[in-house]
Amino acid sequence: MPQVIFENETYTGKELSPDEEAILRKAVGVDRGGGFLAAKGSFYDQLLRDNFDRVRASLMVAKERLDAPFTGLSASDSELGIQKIRPGHILRDAAATEDALNSWSFSFTTAGDYYVGYDASNTTAVNIDKEACLLVLGVMFTQGSQPVVEDLLIQVGSITYPIVPIRDAWAADNAFGVRGVPIRPIILVPKATTLWRTYSIAAGVNELVLLGVTFGFGRYLRTQIYTTIST
Repeated sequence: MPQVIFENETYTGKELSPDEEAILRKAVGVDRGGGFLAAKGSFYDQLLRDNFDRVRASLMVAKERLDAPFTGLSASDSELGIQKIRPGHILRDAAATEDALNSWSFSFTTAGDYYVGYDASNTTAVNIDKEACLLVLGVMFTQGSQPVVEDLLIQVGSITYPIVPIRDAWAADNAFGVRGVPIRPIILVPKATTLWRTYSIAAGVNELVLLGVTFGFGRYLRTQIYTTIST
């Protein structure tokens, strides 16, 4: 198995076949300036193409962890597909059990708060479904109300990363005029645990969208409303 170096972390991956490579390049649009995952010329489209090597590396890791061929946007139950990250892939309801939250809309409190987590205060690390592998590349605020989240503190397993400032997104200071910024790319492998804390300048209900892709079995990606998490 080849080693995959991802942001100074080493994983084991599986090489892509020529067909899989072609399918991935078409989905992301790296060869023709616009793929099937995002509108051509959009912020998300540019983010994916700028990070194609990381997307490819994540797929190699997903192939090794999930041990299935990659067939792209129309994957069958036992094949690997690709999809934009959806809230149910990572967000959890504030409940005693790990229930998926199927909306990006989230109530942030002033100062420190927990975003990706579960229990009454979202302070318990969530599990990534055993049939999914996520790559987070950026964040975007999608509601018209004033964003409130200034930065993120992200923990994956036993690793806590340096603070990720995201306040720049408020100004929409990019060629696309959207409230989005890239962040340090993070890969969340199947069965990984992760906990994200926010710092907010004020309380507010915002949609802080995580930008990136999810690789997973077709049966997982076709789920419209996520409920239970398979660990």
